[in-house]
Amino acid sequence: MEDINKHALSKPTKLLERIANLEYVSPTIESIEFYNAKYKKEGKQSPYPDLPHEDFVCRRCPLSLWSSTGPRTKDSSQKHISCFCPAQHVETYSTANPDDRHICDGPIIEAIKAQEKLEGGNEE
Repeated sequence: MEDINKHALSKPTKLLERIANLEYVSPTIESIEFYNAKYKKEGKQSPYPDLPHEDFVCRRCPLSLWSSTGPRTKDSSQKHISCFCPAQHVETYSTANPDDRHICDGPIIEAIKAQEKLEGGNEE
């Protein structure tokens, strides 16, 4: 399998603008969605589990750290997905223990910072 991160890096993007406009989506989430669709189109089962729903706030937070690890058991080919929030110092999502976060200050705070940078201010 090709490197999953190559998909995320191949998209031309203006990161600060996406963050400032609350349009940011985790590159890992975007890559997994891309590969899930690719596997589905090919009639194959994806090694990635279903992702959290669209309203899950960490999908859109630039602070979130998403990762995927290999299968949890010998009997499974399914990978494990997790998300860690460095601001809250907590794992906010995992395939084994899904959460249902809808609201968080993280994306808003990061949007404000990005807007200030785009406007030329360096206030922190």
